[in-house]
Amino acid sequence: MAQLLGMLDYGAINIAEIAARAGTSVGSIYQFYPNRDAILYALAEAYLADLREASAGVVNDTSLTQRQRAEQAVNWLLTYVDAHPGVLRMLGCSWVSADIERAAAELHAGMTAMIETVVESAAPDGEPAARHLAAETILAASLGVIADMARLDPKIRKAARQQLVRLITVYVDDLARGSGS
Repeated sequence: MAQLLGMLDYGAINIAEIAARAGTSVGSIYQFYPNRDAILYALAEAYLADLREASAGVVNDTSLTQRQRAEQAVNWLLTYVDAHPGVLRMLGCSWVSADIERAAAELHAGMTAMIETVVESAAPDGEPAARHLAAETILAASLGVIADMARLDPKIRKAARQQLVRLITVYVDDLARGSGS
């Protein structure tokens, strides 16, 4: 499902395609999941678990400077989205299922919280609303740029990724100095 979600709109994905991609039968899929929404919800939960684990690693690593934390968080996000392109679709769509919409909202909130933690470590005296706005801005900019990066030649993509990390770390540095709010 994750690979299909990275390539197709959710409406175009059916259980038969999921089973074929997984190398199993449709009946086997239905033994574990009643429908494709349940599969997508499980995928969102897996994304959230990965996000929580990465976030804890960034937050708890006191050996890192503020800039290193920002770089690590952005690099993790970029690497994760590269490996799981379905994340972008999940975050960028309006869903017909309330459960899936809730899962997408939880994923967005988890990503924002991870970034907000990095912003807070850089600007601990900043207002919570300003930190949240900064985190939402970083996430929106990152996801928008990441989506466009997929269209770039791989040689250019690596340089563009480095520039995105630089842009965001400079923004976080600016917040730490109190001039980014």
